[in-house]
Amino acid sequence: MQSGLTFFDTTLKNLANLQSSPEAKELATAIIKNLEREVSPAQQNSTNSTVNSNVSQPTAQTPNSSVTTVNNYYYQRKSNSKKYIYKGYYTKKFKTVRVKIKRLNGYSNYRLTKKVRSYRKNQVIKIKRVKSYYNKFRFQTSKGDWITSWAKFVTY
Repeated sequence: MQSGLTFFDTTLKNLANLQSSPEAKELATAIIKNLEREVSPAQQNSTNSTVNSNVSQPTAQTPNSSVTTVNNYYYQRKSNSKKYIYKGYYTKKFKTVRVKIKRLNGYSNYRLTKKVRSYRKNQVIKIKRVKSYYNKFRFQTSKGDWITSWAKFVTY
């Protein structure tokens, strides 16, 4: 047994040996392989290490990059994604958007109250501008009414 592995890791190995279903055994072995990859060579070779391995590693970020690494895991920042999405809402002004759902209502103000018209599925709508309202983004159409920019309802 490697010195870098903990009680939890050995328990997973025992679980992989005892499980009868192939899915559970496959999942446990995949977890074990990932855990063994995370154990550094210094932890494997040292028997009495003075450094506490439970201390969290600092985050490393390359300059001018949207990728942040934490313990060799990569996280993509949502604000720099290719689709310009923030919490499910499009934030970029596109020339046109297409309706993805059966009906999409158009409203007279950006708070989406006072319904004016309704748009059908696959209908293309010209966009004049984008406005933020409590971290929810709205599109103003060329006709002057407001629709949501939620990615489940519209696409560019």
